[in-house]
Amino acid sequence: MDYSELFLGEDNFIEIMEGELSTFRREHYREGYCKNSQGKSLHYTYLEHPYARGIIVICHGFCEFVRKYDEAIYYFYQLGYSIYFLDHMGHGFSYRLVEEYDKVHAKDFSVYIEDFHAFVEEVVAKRQGGLPLLLFAHSMGGAVGAGFLERYPKYFRAAVLSSPMLAMSVGKAPEWAILLLADVAQMFGRDTKFVPSKHGFDNIYDFSGSSMLSEQRYSYVFRLRQETPQYQTYGATYGWTAASVRGLRRIRREAKKVEIPVLLMQAGKDHMVLPEAQEEFARKTKNTQVVRFAESKHEIFNAQEKDRNLFFTKIFEFFKEYSR
Repeated sequence: MDYSELFLGEDNFIEIMEGELSTFRREHYREGYCKNSQGKSLHYTYLEHPYARGIIVICHGFCEFVRKYDEAIYYFYQLGYSIYFLDHMGHGFSYRLVEEYDKVHAKDFSVYIEDFHAFVEEVVAKRQGGLPLLLFAHSMGGAVGAGFLERYPKYFRAAVLSSPMLAMSVGKAPEWAILLLADVAQMFGRDTKFVPSKHGFDNIYDFSGSSMLSEQRYSYVFRLRQETPQYQTYGATYGWTAASVRGLRRIRREAKKVEIPVLLMQAGKDHMVLPEAQEEFARKTKNTQVVRFAESKHEIFNAQEKDRNLFFTKIFEFFKEYSR
């Protein structure tokens, strides 16, 4: 199928997003809150298609927020899907473990998985109405999604993992050294402090250092972050780092428990996560297809037009196979 008329271009992207698609968002975006197993408040956004062929649940990445997915949400809705999007702990309008909006802290990576389960069970499944559930998970959300599929294999029919964070890229330092550094810092009461080289939101425009190759899309997201303090999540703490390293190790070990078909999208110029861990995960699972975008940075959905459109096309065709 040709999706060329659906795709948004580069030159007038911001104009369209702030023009005609602002009407789309006003008409279709709805918000709600649910509770996790500890009674903490989780915020979510949803769009209910009147003739839905399936439900796509989006599991976002580190320091992300729902408005970063405006383009993807628009595409999914136009193709006949309802969409549900959870703000993870420490992101958006969900509960936080620290007061600062620009700091991401965690004590146990499993909390992300269990919060996502609470959301799927208490919100999505109760409105499912017999429709197939499909998972779209990016980066840190890819790890959360993979962990969810290992623990709770019966909810989703198929999943897309976009540049999943199955191991973090931390330069030349080995994973054990990063974990040791984080553990020592926590021993000295620095668990909620930023790790080295990370900091709060500094309001500095840095397209070249970003994970995107579409500057129009970077500018759009940057402006949204400037305008909304809850979208200014920006850097990790020692606590988050230690929790994530341990959590990702568990997820890699348990990969064989993933039963459903998975489409894993891999970026060839990813400086955020390690491709070796993605390939290890794919080998261990029963039915994972890896598609590599050699020229893309971490955010393939914000890559250059050719890769971006191919990325979405493959996802649309994959989800179509498992929807009504």
